[in-house]
Amino acid sequence: MTYDEQIVDGKSWKDIPTCKSEGLDMEYLMLRGIFMSPKATKDQVEYYIDLFKKVRATPEWQEFMKSGAFNTTFLTGDDYAKWVEVEEKRQYDEAFASVRGGDFNAAVANFSVFLRRWPASGYGDSARFWLGNAQYGKRDLKEAIVAFRNFIAAAPEHPRVPEAMLAIANSQSESKDSKGARATLTELLKKYPESEAAQAGRERLAALK
Repeated sequence: MTYDEQIVDGKSWKDIPTCKSEGLDMEYLMLRGIFMSPKATKDQVEYYIDLFKKVRATPEWQEFMKSGAFNTTFLTGDDYAKWVEVEEKRQYDEAFASVRGGDFNAAVANFSVFLRRWPASGYGDSARFWLGNAQYGKRDLKEAIVAFRNFIAAAPEHPRVPEAMLAIANSQSESKDSKGARATLTELLKKYPESEAAQAGRERLAALK
């Protein structure tokens, strides 16, 4: 941290070890922003921008920022919208990189945080799909089934739905739920008979009989 001012006992925030400096690959980010209705007028938007600028200028606010070592970045309008767009993609890419790198524990944590932080994200369907894959990768089969079902429920027309159904069946089979796996595979073959997942599904189904 870059905060040099001493807070207590001659110590500043930069003297406190961070998780990463101690070998823990963790990052905590609390986003704070205010969105107004798209019907808000320019005068209404400007009123609140001016109000927040006045609040930021008060000694109380500045002391609060300093004592808590808060980031004091202030963005409005197009600058703020662009930052949100870039930050959303950065966090998705970071989670996806965990999957590609085989770090499934980190991927589960990152995608779970992403979905809570960006519930209406355009990356949401992909995040739910890869969360299921990460759960499967760490052999948490019960949660993998939940994640894939959430993905299907949220995006029933997504082209990766057949893959998700096959993954559910695999998870059920590996959980010794042959009846559930058979039912899922039968549904997969009925709904998506020409898909690549269905081709693998036929083999799985034959092996279950």
